[in-house]
Formats: sequence, C-alpha cells, structure tokens
Amino acid sequence: MNKILKKLTLWRNAGLISETQFESIRQYEEEHAPKNLAAYTVITLGAIVICLGIISLIASNWEHLGDSVKLLMDFAILGTISYFIFRYKETDKKWLLETLIVSYFILILASIGLISQVYNTGGKFYQAAMLWCTITLPIVLHATGKATTHIWFVAAIFSLTSFLLETVHSFREEEILLSWTYSVLPAFLLAISFPMRNSKIESLQVFGRTSLFWAVFGFLTGSIFFSFMGVLKMRTSIGARELLQSLLFISLILSGISVYFSYLQNKKLSILLVIGLGTYLFMFSSHLFGFSSQFLDVFFFIAIWFVAGFLFHLLESKRLFEFAIVSIGIRFLVAYFQLFTSLIFTAFGLIFSGILIIVVCVLYIKNRDKITNFIGELI
Repeated sequence: MNKILKKLTLWRNAGLISETQFESIRQYEEEHAPKNLAAYTVITLGAIVICLGIISLIASNWEHLGDSVKLLMDFAILGTISYFIFRYKETDKKWLLETLIVSYFILILASIGLISQVYNTGGKFYQAAMLWCTITLPIVLHATGKATTHIWFVAAIFSLTSFLLETVHSFREEEILLSWTYSVLPAFLLAISFPMRNSKIESLQVFGRTSLFWAVFGFLTGSIFFSFMGVLKMRTSIGARELLQSLLFISLILSGISVYFSYLQNKKLSILLVIGLGTYLFMFSSHLFGFSSQFLDVFFFIAIWFVAGFLFHLLESKRLFEFAIVSIGIRFLVAYFQLFTSLIFTAFGLIFSGILIIVVCVLYIKNRDKITNFIGELI
C-alpha cells in the first residue's frame, strides 16, 4: 500500500491526476488491499494450537470420563464450530472462515480416532485418512479458501498412496511408485482441473486451480528428479512390469483427456500441452527403460520448462514465467559441471556462461515488454 501511495503522490504532484482522483484511488486501494497473510497465518496457527489444547485437556482426563461424555463433548465442540462456520460463510471475513474450517478439519480427524477408540473398531491410519477426505470433500467443494483446499489435496494424495502401498505389493517397488507419483497422479489432477476451472461456481474454480497447481508441481518435480538422479535400472518382476505398463497407459489416456479439455478452451494451450506432456512422458520412459543420457536429460528438462514458461505466460502468471526461465538458466549452469570434467574447460565454460547470462538478463530487462508481447503473439 505504501508503494501505491508514493506513486499516487508523484502523479498528483506532476499534475497527472487531480486531488479528487487521488482520494478516490487511495480509498479504493485501501478497501481492496491484500490482507496481512503473515498475521492471518499466525491466527490460524493459534486456532490449531487451541484445538490441540482442547484435545490434550480431554486426553489428560481420559480415564475419568465415560464413553458417552467423551462423545458428547466431541460433538458439542464440532457443533459449535459448525455454527460459526455457517454464521461467517456469507461475510467478508474470509480469513476467519478459513481458520474455522481448518480447525473443523483437525477436530473431524480427532473425532474419527475417538470413535474408533470408543467402539474398538481398529484399522490403519490410511483408512482414517481416506474417511476424513470423504467426509470433508463436500466442505472443500463449497469453500472458497485456498488453504483448506491445499490441505485436502495433500491429505488425499497421501491417503490414496498409502492405501496402494498397503494393499498392492508391487507399489513398493521403486519404478511403480515413481510412475504413480510423477506420472499418473499429475495427469489425473491435470485432467480434472480444466472442467472445474471453467465452472460457474467459485468454490469449484478454486478446487480446479488447486488441482492444476499440484499437477504442474508434480510434473516439474518429476522433471527435476529424473534430470538429476540418473538412470533407473529395471529390476521389477513380470507382474510388476505389467502394472508399470498399465500405469503408463493410464497416464497417456489421462493426458489425452487433458489435451481434449484444453482444446475446448484454447487451441494454443492444447498444442503446448501436447508438446509438454509428450516430452515429459518420453523423458519418463527413457529413465524407466534405460535409454536415457545426460544430454537427453538436459534437452528434456529445457524443453519441459520452456513449455511450462509458455503456459505460465498464457495463464498470465508473470512471476512463474520468470521462475521457469531462471530454472532453465540454472540447468544450463549445472550442465557445464556435468559435461566439462577438466578444471580449465570448466573455468572457461563458467566465464563464458556468466557473460552470456549477464548479457541475456540485461537484454531481457531492457526489452521485457517487447519479449513478453512477442511470446504472447506466438501462443
């Protein structure tokens, strides 16, 4: 807000805007200024600590409480928080609603553990986590807060992966787990993100954007992992290989669905996805089936992150676009250390690359608008 006021003051003193315009803009910016995220994060943390304190207070007197009293206290607390969530749902205090929902999420998980203990149902943690995800999904689909949606996605990914590790023995093998984590999951999240982002319901739009974030995060993390960790050797059994082939086929199907949905929205976006997903899956397969190399890793990484940069630009995310470009520059620098083993060649390579990086950065800073407009015309 201080930066905006300084600019407004300069414009007013230069005669570009009148005093009335100055006051109108200042008042508008104050009303729509971004919230203090640090303060609200601390408030949310305080609410979580209070929830943990309540749970600890009940636990300290656990042996002296009857089962009916435990359940009554639990549902009374849940009912109270539910009331306040309903009360503040239609207000402008989004941070308070978000804090209440996060607290409600924690207490639901604690309630599942309490009921399991009272009735001696047993079970494993991933079962409780999956039940929690099922119960809280309607809340997430109707909430517009980003924090709650991200928490739900992390919990859902963890519980589903834990379920597969516990029930499918082949998932414990490295190639299968990597295929699930860096191929099937991101492709699935990408496929469901497009229709939800186009929904007319705001909460579904938030859900779709969160799904897109974790899809892109999964693909880019996978490109980093395979680009720096080296070639994986295929040591899976025949049954596991069939599962691996099935997972790769599922990834292709989900990628095709994503391209189709993106084509309905933006033809240029679908072309970028075809290039990016095709390059990523080829890079992924090269590591799984042992025909990768350092040169291919560098080429694939640069191609994938260039496509990601174009996508960020198309989605009007300027900071992420610049982050992708910087990541490509860092990958070039790492490639020098990988390719040049001699100290002399490394020294000359670093000097040349340093000069090249500085020149490119200076040219980009001076011609940022022209470059951005040119990229916009390409896509």
